[in-house]
Amino acid sequence: MAAVLIPEATDDTSTAPRGVREKFLLTLRTPRRGRGFWYGLAIDVLWPFVMIFTRSGWHGGRHIPAEGPVLIASNHVSFADPVTVTAYVLAHGRIPRYLAKAGLWKVPVVRSVLAGGRHIPVHRGTSKATDAYRDAVKAVEAGECVLVFRRGRSPRIPTGGRR
Repeated sequence: MAAVLIPEATDDTSTAPRGVREKFLLTLRTPRRGRGFWYGLAIDVLWPFVMIFTRSGWHGGRHIPAEGPVLIASNHVSFADPVTVTAYVLAHGRIPRYLAKAGLWKVPVVRSVLAGGRHIPVHRGTSKATDAYRDAVKAVEAGECVLVFRRGRSPRIPTGGRR
């Protein structure tokens, strides 16, 4: 199994698209096969907004293998993270499968996107919680790109001594 370490600064900043035209052209190069209808539709609808309204400062993409099993761990600091991290992984040629809290499958539209993308529900605090681990291992063994958000507090930002 491959591990991906994405350092804060690497020498491959060229993978970050520059300008609206390059960001649009990147849309045509993202993987389509295996996304599922609803996950693919969500990507196609959100992609232009992500590319136009966010600054792409991607680092470490050269560590994501083009094929084969990979597990990616990312920090999770905002609700936008799944959208922007999906764009990052897609831009590097992989389709991420997320471990996501099971409660999201109760939201009608979100449920369709998650099921279509073959994401993995995590039933936190229940006897079914280990199912997510088992399903993630199976997905990685099948050559998938599985993405997990680590749980924990965000690092404290220095305030210059003020509290």
